[in-house]
Amino acid sequence: NEDDESSPVLELEAEEDTSTYQPNVDENIAIEDETEIAEGDLDAEKERRAQYRQYKMPTLEYLHDPVEIRNTLSEEELKEKANQLVHALDTYGVSGRVVRISPGPIITLFEIEPDEGVRVNKFTNLSDDLARVMKAQRVRIIAPIPGSKSVGIELPNDNPSTVFLKNIINSEQYIQSKSKLSISLGKTTTGDAYVFDLGEMPHVLVAGATGAGKSVCINTMIISILYKAKPD
Repeated sequence: NEDDESSPVLELEAEEDTSTYQPNVDENIAIEDETEIAEGDLDAEKERRAQYRQYKMPTLEYLHDPVEIRNTLSEEELKEKANQLVHALDTYGVSGRVVRISPGPIITLFEIEPDEGVRVNKFTNLSDDLARVMKAQRVRIIAPIPGSKSVGIELPNDNPSTVFLKNIINSEQYIQSKSKLSISLGKTTTGDAYVFDLGEMPHVLVAGATGAGKSVCINTMIISILYKAKPD
């Protein structure tokens, strides 16, 4: 009828299809392999076999054998995750490109080089928003990475691996450390064994929420000393 013909017609724009979003992700992005810990033979060390009266140093058999759970994401899947991360940043008005991906046992580090004119401090307040968009329990932002112009964004792995103390105690870093107060604390974000000298630390504060692992940390420190030092 005439009323229908004279009625105004509203044209609605279709929403953007984000499923096909293709940000500028470098196909030649550097993807690091998780570091393999160089193992030694702690029980074969001559100093450990020398007895102090009736005292025998503990052997590795007292520690659980490590069960390796490698990061199952392929290079293409890591690049797709980088694609999603760049898209998420872009929606909050922060642009940049992923230049390196470093998978680790618990988290994967994405190094992002901000575009020209983008200030680093724009990244710092996005951790909660990125965690929601990337469906992650938490996201840690390192802005900037020390000694670099890039910003680091750490995303938790879907299948994190358990770090076993035996793997760290038997590492070359721990075996070759000279201090009797050498502590095998765990792995770095890239999978390297992390060993430090407790004697070089004037103060130590172990803090965290309930269940965060404070007691495990203290037990690890005690066991590390027992595997390194004798009563004398």
